[in-house]
Amino acid sequence: ASGAAHAGRNMLRDVFSTFRNKNFRYMVILDMGIGGISSITATLLMVTYVYFWQLDAIQTSLLFAGPIILAVLLSAVFSRSLNRLFEKQQILRLTCALSIINLLWLTPLKLLDLLPDNSSLVMALICANWTVHTTMIILRVIVVQSMLADIVDEQELATGKRKEGVVFAAAFFSSKFMGAFGYVIVGPFLDLIGLQAGAQPGEVSSTVMWGLGLLMGPGLAIIMLLPIWMSFKLNMSHASHLEVRQALSE
Repeated sequence: ASGAAHAGRNMLRDVFSTFRNKNFRYMVILDMGIGGISSITATLLMVTYVYFWQLDAIQTSLLFAGPIILAVLLSAVFSRSLNRLFEKQQILRLTCALSIINLLWLTPLKLLDLLPDNSSLVMALICANWTVHTTMIILRVIVVQSMLADIVDEQELATGKRKEGVVFAAAFFSSKFMGAFGYVIVGPFLDLIGLQAGAQPGEVSSTVMWGLGLLMGPGLAIIMLLPIWMSFKLNMSHASHLEVRQALSE
C-alpha cells in the first residue's frame, strides 16, 4: 500500500512538473479546444446531415466514408511538403486558420438560401467542405504529436528525467475529458432549438435549421479561436529543438 501511495505521489509530482512547461500548458489548452469541437461534431454530424441538409441514407453513407478517404490521401500527399516548408507551430496555425475559414462559408450559404437547387452540386460542396475539415484534423494530430515529443525533450533537459508517458498521458486525458463536452451540451441544445424525437426531415422549424446551421458552422469556428490563440503563444521552432537535442547529447 505504501509503495502504491509513493508511486502515486511520484506520478502527481511528474504531472505538476510537466505543467510548469509553458509550451505544454498551451498544447493542453489547444488540445482541449480541439477535443471539444471534435466531440460536438461527432455528436451532431448525423443530425445535421438528416435535418439540416436533408440527405438520404446513401448520401449520408457516402459523406461518412468519402471525406475521410480523401483527407487521408491529401494528408499523405501534403504532409511532407508542409514539414519541409514550415515550422511545426506554423503548420498548426495554418490548419487552425483554414478550419475557421472552412467553417464560415457553407452553412451560412444554406441558411441565407444562396446555394443552388442542384442537389448533386450541393452534395459535392458538402463533401469538399468536410474533406478540408478532416484533412486539417489529420494534419493537426500529426503536428501535435510531434510537438509533444519535442516537449518531452525540453522536459528532459530541464529536469534530467525523460517522461514520455506523463506528457502524452496528460495531453490525452485533457483531450478525452473535453470529448465528453459534446454529449453534455448537445441534449440541452437540441431541446433549446426545439428538435423533437421522431421529427421528419423537411418538416422541422426554422429555429432548428438556424440552430444547427449556426452551431455546426460559425459556432465551431468561434470555439476554434481558442486553439489558434494557443498556437500563437507556443514558442517552439526547429532551431530551438536542435539546440535542445544538442544540449541533451552533450
